[in-house]
Amino acid sequence: MDQNEAVNVAIGALSNALVINSKERIGSFGSSADLGRDGVWTVRLKWTRVTESFFTGVHPGSTVPQTQMTSGSFEALIDPINRTVVYKF
Repeated sequence: MDQNEAVNVAIGALSNALVINSKERIGSFGSSADLGRDGVWTVRLKWTRVTESFFTGVHPGSTVPQTQMTSGSFEALIDPINRTVVYKF
């Protein structure tokens, strides 16, 4: 496993942990991945979740878009030998 693969695994774990639905998307910005002597990757991500929805406007038949953004940090310990991922927010 290389650094890019470790980051991709962490993004997948983050997406599963946040339970992303069809009206949401997840973005990652600012990542780091360090390989320990024991072969375990420590990946840190800054993330944002964007939720888009529409609500009824003041005029009949009109809708108004609404966007909500949530952000935070995420850390994953990835052991490619034992195929385990442990994470925390």
